[in-house]
Amino acid sequence: MKQPKSVNELADELLDINGPAAIVCEEWLRPVGGHGSVIYPPTFAPSSRTGENPPYGMSPDGKSTYNIDDTPNGKVAIIDSIPSQANRLERLFLDPPYAQLVPQITIKAGEEQRNLLDIAHRAADAFVRYSKLGDEVKQAFKSYNLGNANELAKLAPTTLIFGCWDSRDTQTNCARIVASEIRAYDVTKLHRSSTYIPPVNYKDLGLLEEGYSDKELSELGFLHNPATHKLGGILVRREIQRKTVLNLMTLRDVRGDDKLHHYLLGLALIAFTRAQPHNLRQGCQLVRDAEKRPVMKLVSYDGTETKVALDPSAILAYAQNAAKEFGVGKSRTVEFDAEAANAAIKERRETDTGDKAKKKSERSRIQAKRGGRKRSRMHADNRAATRK
Repeated sequence: MKQPKSVNELADELLDINGPAAIVCEEWLRPVGGHGSVIYPPTFAPSSRTGENPPYGMSPDGKSTYNIDDTPNGKVAIIDSIPSQANRLERLFLDPPYAQLVPQITIKAGEEQRNLLDIAHRAADAFVRYSKLGDEVKQAFKSYNLGNANELAKLAPTTLIFGCWDSRDTQTNCARIVASEIRAYDVTKLHRSSTYIPPVNYKDLGLLEEGYSDKELSELGFLHNPATHKLGGILVRREIQRKTVLNLMTLRDVRGDDKLHHYLLGLALIAFTRAQPHNLRQGCQLVRDAEKRPVMKLVSYDGTETKVALDPSAILAYAQNAAKEFGVGKSRTVEFDAEAANAAIKERRETDTGDKAKKKSERSRIQAKRGGRKRSRMHADNRAATRK
């Protein structure tokens, strides 16, 4: 009987230029209350189409919307988006035993502070860019663009795992190595209504002075407040699926030595294999569907698929060894640089003002030129008429 490959042997295969294209994991989930229970997807800002017939999934009042799409096989709802899943997975590295695998960098702003692992845009976030770490991060992004990812991996390795776009400065774009998403299939959107009833009638009891509007009283909780036909979750008739992809092609494209690649692979495999609690939001607690086992497979360039088993404890040992070999970056606490942030805002304001003035001047020049041509044609017409 053929012995399964060790994690080290598998890692060499995964990092080989002729290795698989990706590892894919498919998990099936269900509401904690059982199949058929109502769950609540995330809500998003409404689109501009807030007329009489808003898109399916949007609240009729135009205040919020679920992300629900029509497909040939029914309506499909986003239960947790790729960016949201990335943020949840990244938090794994805040706590032992995974915290030791990455630098723990904290940024302080007044009485508040945030770990870099908690910041939405990762190393490309303004909170990082305008901190005392800003110059190092900018240099790391520049080095990445020139083909050396080591500096960024020393500062913010999860930026390479979960991706970022430094759209406001160096334009560095780090593609996600690990991407995960949860979708529900064949869904029906529901609504709910409710009314707040105050414990006493403040007006009848003479507790409040005259002259207050109902709006003022309602906003402070002194008046009945109905909430009618609001978003009320969804029913899922088919399945809820979480699909996670570890893109080995993207990982191999990161420029650096073997130690860097093994380090990033270790972090990616931790995020890929770690069992996640899916307590996503109020009204959306999911667990694994015991009737459907997760499927994990290697997908080759030619489309062939091979089932693979990854042991989380062996993955952790591999990741720890890879981190030791690469050398985890230094943990530290730095201050947010309010002076630099304000200077950048003022500089942008001056640039915008200058651009507007330049555009206005250009428009005036063009209009004047057109006016001169018009006057010249009028003079020519007058001279022609005089000759006649």
